Amino acid sequence: NEASDLYSQAWGHNDQYYKTALNWGITRTRLGDSASARQRLEAALRVPAIQGDPASLSVACSQLASTHEAQGDRRAALGWYQKAVAAQKSPDAYFSMARIHESLGENAKAREQYLIVTRDKPDLPEAWFNLGNLSYAERQYSEAFKQYQQAIHVNANFTKAHVQAGKCQAELGNADGAKTSFEAALRLEPTHPAAHTELARYWKNKGIFDKARPYAQAAAAAPANDDRITALNELGAIYLGLNLFEDAEKVLQQARGLNPSDSGVLENLSRAYLGLSRFDDAITVNEARVKVNKADWNAYE
Repeated sequence: NEASDLYSQAWGHNDQYYKTALNWGITRTRLGDSASARQRLEAALRVPAIQGDPASLSVACSQLASTHEAQGDRRAALGWYQKAVAAQKSPDAYFSMARIHESLGENAKAREQYLIVTRDKPDLPEAWFNLGNLSYAERQYSEAFKQYQQAIHVNANFTKAHVQAGKCQAELGNADGAKTSFEAALRLEPTHPAAHTELARYWKNKGIFDKARPYAQAAAAAPANDDRITALNELGAIYLGLNLFEDAEKVLQQARGLNPSDSGVLENLSRAYLGLSRFDDAITVNEARVKVNKADWNAYE
């Protein structure tokens, strides 16, 4: 606030020194006052001299973009970022543009701009990671793995990159390599839910349910698990493998409460009811499976 007051006084003395308005606008942005920041940044852009200073012009446009983005106007933000890179090529502006394109589902444009960032600023791990996410979503697992590895090369402590690299290895059939990546993630972040879930799946797929269970329990109990349904479903499947049908039914009902239409959860829940000899409940669940997917022939069976 003190800096903002000083910039206000300086602008009052000389409203043609654009850097005062620019720094004032940046300060207002940092204070979370997007509307006031926008006024100051627009004032800076009205000073003709800023056109001869590409670096300041680019910064002003990028800062204006961030005020629009903060208020949810992503298209307007894109327009200002485009003006920023037109004034001076900026990897940070390209990165912001890529993020917005990705959030809008415009993945081809996002990929193009992430590639620019990785070329011009290869030490930015988030660019490699986000590029990897785009490749992973397109099932280009070998390419995604390389990009996650680049993110890890830049920042060995990038937990999410280790997890995603492990998922790529699993998709490529390298289960032991995937396990190594998930274990690396847990060394960095011992409570990471996705790493626990994936290690639970690794041991479950090997049929070693006692080793799988603690990982699945940790994932299901994690308070900040964005994919709790998957964790609960894995735990339920592990209980089924251990013939703990009551425990399986309990956690699978929790998962069903989060998404009543999850076909994987419904399938495992029907298996739990069969294990408990609750045949009417199993039929009801399989009827629900058919409503979700009329081509689920196993449910008919």
